[in-house]
Amino acid sequence: MNFTSALIIPCYNEQVRLPAFLKELRSTLTTTLIVTVDDGSSEPLPNFQDPAVIQLSYPHNQGKGYAVRHGWSWVTQHHPEIQTLGFADADGAVSASETLRLLKLFAEDKCDLLMASRILMLGRKVDRKIIRHLIGRVFATLLSYQLEIAAYDTQCGCKWITRAAFLGVRDDLCINGFTFDAELMARLLKKGQRVLEEPVDWEEKDGSKVRLWADSWGMLKQLRIIRRALKKL
Repeated sequence: MNFTSALIIPCYNEQVRLPAFLKELRSTLTTTLIVTVDDGSSEPLPNFQDPAVIQLSYPHNQGKGYAVRHGWSWVTQHHPEIQTLGFADADGAVSASETLRLLKLFAEDKCDLLMASRILMLGRKVDRKIIRHLIGRVFATLLSYQLEIAAYDTQCGCKWITRAAFLGVRDDLCINGFTFDAELMARLLKKGQRVLEEPVDWEEKDGSKVRLWADSWGMLKQLRIIRRALKKL
């Protein structure tokens, strides 16, 4: 098969939610290589018998950022023809159709990184619990203060990036956890790359792996790590 893009799906104990979303992706993104990265799950994922689905894994949980980098690095090593890389959360909160819409916009706009953003506006639907929305707004405000970047939503689980942009910052990326998205964006902007946000339809799913309070505190500490790293550049 000839693939024009590759989509990484970081997975941690996603035996229940992933199969349905993967089926949806395969029927929608027909020229995209799907790469699942099992991030040290306690139970193995089902074996997907599909030539357009690659399954990677490693024994110990490392975090979302590590899983995405691992997948992208594998693609750049084994598929030099693929110039467009992406990732999507395994829960399917950003649907396969929205993922494809972003991919088409990315191809048309020629930016270096396109980030899905949960902005409730005319023509868009965002189904999100109020407490998660409020914590998300607090995080975005602190990110803008810490990194001096006015981004609305760095943490939405769908992004597309050029191969060249990723390789240009890969060796500098140090955040393995959920704040990987913010570091990726910040480092690209620091290099003068073009980063855009695109509002998407988003639907909150049961079974989130984000621990609302514990992970939020950890993400704030990771922001300080990113800020110190950027100041050294």
